[in-house]
Amino acid sequence: MLGSLHSENSEKTKEIESKLFRDFFTLFLKSESHLLSRPLN
Repeated sequence: MLGSLHSENSEKTKEIESKLFRDFFTLFLKSESHLLSRPLN
């Protein structure tokens, strides 16, 4: 039952996961640099 659906979904899931990971990583880097730059000011 899941056979054909699963392969299609896993491709979409990989796309979504990589997008979410990039977004999260970008936010993480932004907050990190913000925290790191604060003591210098």
